[in-house]
Amino acid sequence: TMEDARSAIMPMEELERAFVNGATHAIFWKVQGSGDGAEYKWGADYVIPERLRVLANSRGDNKSFSSESAKMSFPVAGASPVASAARSGKQIVIKDPATYKD
Repeated sequence: TMEDARSAIMPMEELERAFVNGATHAIFWKVQGSGDGAEYKWGADYVIPERLRVLANSRGDNKSFSSESAKMSFPVAGASPVASAARSGKQIVIKDPATYKD
């Protein structure tokens, strides 16, 4: 919702640095629920237009890592990269997402 967007704290300097250094997408994960049932769920994403064109031309679909990630959720207390990065406050880079298993 618009209220969710207004209350979200976006790390704008980090996002800018990531895209300047070659990032092709960013995903904003938000916490939904509370207690033991709290999960990180997709909140928003951005994929650079050039990347979307390359994916569409090479595969003939509109899927991206970001669009497929929107279908996922991760327990806040879990060991996923999303939860681990949030707890540690540190960047986690997954070199090959296609083969990463969590």
